[in-house]
Amino acid sequence: MTPHHRNPEAVFPGLFVPSPPSHATPLPMTVHFPHCLTQYTTGLAAMIAVTALGFTMPTIASAQTGDTPAVPETTDTEIVPLNPLDLRPLVRDSTLSIPGLERAIAQADTEIAAEDYDAAYDTLIAARETSNALAGHYQRLSGQFSGIDNRIYEAHRSRALAAAQMRDAATYRLAFVHQARGQAELAVPLLLQVLASQSPTRELGRDSYNLLYDLGFVTLPYTPEVANTADEATDEATDETNASANETDDLATDEPVIRPLEGGILSTSGLSRLMLDADTAVSLGDNRGAIAKLQEAQSTRQRAIRVLSTAHRELFRH
Repeated sequence: MTPHHRNPEAVFPGLFVPSPPSHATPLPMTVHFPHCLTQYTTGLAAMIAVTALGFTMPTIASAQTGDTPAVPETTDTEIVPLNPLDLRPLVRDSTLSIPGLERAIAQADTEIAAEDYDAAYDTLIAARETSNALAGHYQRLSGQFSGIDNRIYEAHRSRALAAAQMRDAATYRLAFVHQARGQAELAVPLLLQVLASQSPTRELGRDSYNLLYDLGFVTLPYTPEVANTADEATDEATDETNASANETDDLATDEPVIRPLEGGILSTSGLSRLMLDADTAVSLGDNRGAIAKLQEAQSTRQRAIRVLSTAHRELFRH
């Protein structure tokens, strides 16, 4: 017999035991495992059972005691919804907006307080141009929706008024900067523009007129209280008024008020003084001096006309 056809009983003695003869249907051969193999299989099954029991015991114990596994604590954070307006660039940091103009005016106030007039001049020029353009844009938008949608009409009209207010505020501060830099003539057209836009009944218009008085462009200050009671004054109060005026003049001699435009190119007294100097030169036979004074008077007159023409255009532009 070849090795490939050896008897299994010879290889594994006692493993294959033939069944006793029976007259019934023959059954297949019964397999008997050795004792060592049976012990090994039993031990392996016991180990698997113990391992499975180890995994299931904590869950069972937890269910019996009612404890739940520890969950890491999370801090409560407030959920802030996104504002869709913040996603639009002209609403946040743009200078072409009402908040942007307010920031520019505040920056100019800081620069004026620090007497940095050059920086304030640049800031106010930019703010004035931007606010003027913005007021025009919103005014045109408001007119396009007139009679169509009152909500949009009123919204754009309010923005146009706010931008115009920012423009007048920047213009008034720009005139103040010109005054501080010794350029009073340049401040006059700006103050006239603010006065035309605001009217003397409003604070900014009243301040503009009084600054014109401080500069010497007008001869009378404006106080609403005096203006309202002027028509009610009686003849008996005239003497008291004159007396108080004389006392005021006496006090004013100690502390003179400097009004830069008095005697300047924008005043008749300045031109009259030049003509008087020319007449004096002629009477003294100083023809060259007289000619020089007359030429200066003519040049001054032309400069005054240019400045006043600019003021006139600014006055009726708005």
